[in-house]
Amino acid sequence: MKKLFLLILFSSLYCSGSASDFRVVSLSPALTETISHLGGEKYLVGRCSACDYPESVKKLPVAGKFGLPEIERIVALKPEWVIGNSFANNNAIKKLRQQGIAVDIAQIATAEDYIYWLKLIGSKLNLMSQAQAAEKVFRQDEKFLQGLSPLPLKVLWVVNAKPLIVCGKGSLPDSVLRSVKVENAAGSVEKEYFRCSAEWLATAQVDLMIWSVPGTPEKTGGFLRNISAVKNKRVILLAMDDPICRPGPRFMPSVKALRKKIELFYKAEK
Repeated sequence: MKKLFLLILFSSLYCSGSASDFRVVSLSPALTETISHLGGEKYLVGRCSACDYPESVKKLPVAGKFGLPEIERIVALKPEWVIGNSFANNNAIKKLRQQGIAVDIAQIATAEDYIYWLKLIGSKLNLMSQAQAAEKVFRQDEKFLQGLSPLPLKVLWVVNAKPLIVCGKGSLPDSVLRSVKVENAAGSVEKEYFRCSAEWLATAQVDLMIWSVPGTPEKTGGFLRNISAVKNKRVILLAMDDPICRPGPRFMPSVKALRKKIELFYKAEK
């Protein structure tokens, strides 16, 4: 909390110009969506190529890929604030700050990360009342999830097909599975994302699979075809750009929708 207070205070000191003409480049789909949701889209002057929601932001100039800012393009847009989740090269932050541009980079991989950004964006863009309203809705959804009954299912969340990469302890999908009250089949693995071998998968108990990559596990073939969840068609197909993969305004509704899908599989098995 102290860290957030100091960051907001610092933001107010280096913020130049009035709120009405403040210029922001967002290099994160979740943050671009959050700014727009709070009514701050008018401040956006640039985005990363992955920022695609709401539809209107696609009209903004592209200033790099996710995690890969293009310094010259950003500087040409004359922003006063650049925000993102992470940069592949942290030297980019130094270069932008040398141009007199304020930069804030922080992950948005958990519920509390989202609240952190809500408050920072609200303070920076004079949208605190909107940010507080968004947090209230988020907390209500969070309370609803906390009141759900656990389901005795082990769920494996796949994020890459070849090689097969699944979500382990501490990953965003791991926190989502815990919030919808099911067990992550790979939750004991001390890696957020790890390459899953046929041997490991053969010994893992997988009641249900979440497939968040293009195609289907059946078409991917290989040892996946022998997994009971795949053979019995207990697979939830999830789009790569589903809001559940980028904590933002649509995150909690997407989490609640996932719980309903899981409940349908569970009821069908009983």
